[in-house]
Amino acid sequence: MENIIIIGDVHGQINTLKALIEQLPKGTKIVFVGDLIDRGINSKEVIQFIIDNNYDCVLGNHEQFMIDSIGKITGNIAPKDIWFKACNGGEETFASYYFDRKDRRYPSGFDTELYLEHIDFLKTLPLFKEYKFKGFDNLVVSHSIIQPFWKKREVQEFTYTERTSILWNRIVTNENTFIKGLDKDYGTNIYNVFGHTYLFEPFIGEHVADIDCGAAYYKKLVALEYPSMRVFEQENIDLSF
Repeated sequence: MENIIIIGDVHGQINTLKALIEQLPKGTKIVFVGDLIDRGINSKEVIQFIIDNNYDCVLGNHEQFMIDSIGKITGNIAPKDIWFKACNGGEETFASYYFDRKDRRYPSGFDTELYLEHIDFLKTLPLFKEYKFKGFDNLVVSHSIIQPFWKKREVQEFTYTERTSILWNRIVTNENTFIKGLDKDYGTNIYNVFGHTYLFEPFIGEHVADIDCGAAYYKKLVALEYPSMRVFEQENIDLSF
């Protein structure tokens, strides 16, 4: 590959996402770090946009929330309450399926068919994506940091605890105190790009990069081009409800 562009946590900000993509070099491969959904009001539209454009994406913890919510539709199991509490965004995502597929101004009843189609798609998302580059470290995209576990993966699959950490682990502060200590290759020769933990500015290190810059909180959506390391930013324009 020549270049690939990784996009941070979108969280339902469809207009901001489209504006960011307009900035990107045409024809460059795009991959998302997960957390396409929740908090923003257009989560359904973001998932469909990724499907329609056949973009690569890895699983985020918010996609896992939605997968686990299947019981709210089927009635077979209780959904995880945490998705609908503590500002995690389940209510906004769930509500997006009550609006017409083409015009969200018109409520049309819950679109069970599309909801289940999207859950089937989310179930196909991998925990990570690896891309090989001649003359550079291989790029590994994950939702949270995967670098510390990567060498172990060469001899066995990730354990449940490791998988959970790759989806959920908060590894930095806004002062970047901890991430600097984790910015090493661990003998893996990969470059790990992820999101999950919201920073005011992207952290672009020697071996890892965190590119979640708070689109969910009406800040900005960030993309990183690898291996050129160019950064693209789009201020949130999804401010109207």
